[in-house]
Amino acid sequence: MSRIHARTLVALVSLVALGACGDDAPEESGGSLETYETRESKTLKEEGSPLSDAEKTRREEQKRAERETFEQTKEAQRAKSELAKAEDDFDRAEIVAKIARLGVKGEPLLPDLEALLTSEDETLRAQVYRAIAAIQGTKSSGILRRSFEDDSDSVRAAGLVAWKKAGITDLEPAWRMLDPLQASDVQLAALDLVLSAESLEGTRDRLALLLPQMDPAAARRGMKDLAEHADEISDPRGFGMAMLDHHDEVTRVQAIKFLGSRNDKPVTVADKLVRCLGDDPDEQVRAEAHRLLMAWVGTESPPTYDPAAEDGVLMEAAAAWRTWFEDNRAKFDA
Repeated sequence: MSRIHARTLVALVSLVALGACGDDAPEESGGSLETYETRESKTLKEEGSPLSDAEKTRREEQKRAERETFEQTKEAQRAKSELAKAEDDFDRAEIVAKIARLGVKGEPLLPDLEALLTSEDETLRAQVYRAIAAIQGTKSSGILRRSFEDDSDSVRAAGLVAWKKAGITDLEPAWRMLDPLQASDVQLAALDLVLSAESLEGTRDRLALLLPQMDPAAARRGMKDLAEHADEISDPRGFGMAMLDHHDEVTRVQAIKFLGSRNDKPVTVADKLVRCLGDDPDEQVRAEAHRLLMAWVGTESPPTYDPAAEDGVLMEAAAAWRTWFEDNRAKFDA
């Protein structure tokens, strides 16, 4: 056989061998885990010497990173396939939650996720916004803004939570959602977002004006924070007095405790507390008002009062307190 014919035969055999391996080629350009392990083994043989600890560590980290990338890529491919096959929005929401865990590796699936925002299922839409935030981080602000216009309270709240997790620093949407007309869970999410900002300069003064109109859950949460940072409020007394008019009894109790934590006993606050003894419909609020008045009065022997008494007895005691207070105004601070 001539040399030319021999070379041709070898080339043909090589091509056939490569073709036979085609079905086992890795799907991704990065190759499979086996590719890396084979390459590492070959390198070790060529070097012919033990690796240093630092080099071993570096290679292990590289191997781990390649494995994670490989697995995440496969997971993204599976998720895309599952989304296409899913028969209802409940299943789609579960698949979207898996995609969110992929982080930036889920970016190729963004078009598929955005398409789901037209779903009538609010749980699915909320899950999609969370996933987009997890994938894009601060770049997701444009899409997340759409959640704030959603008809669903839970989707708007989810959008605010996603906004925070994405690390977006613009607080304008949160302040807009701190509205008495918004649902309680939306107000809470917005409050949590504004209080998570790196700089809170002016924040608590602004909250002091909004909280008296907020729903109970947001009002209590905000009241607790402002009580812990009262030095950041320009008019703490005015804030406490405003919260005493809140429609939630627990918030009113918090307000009395807040006013009692100050180092003064203002006559205007005392006047308001005396009114609470007869006017507040909640026994716990009346009891807390009486407790603070007694702490301020000390041994001045004011009238007997029982916040749990029947209406007639209660009104009599409250009236006696009113008379006593008018006679003893000078004992309180201006």
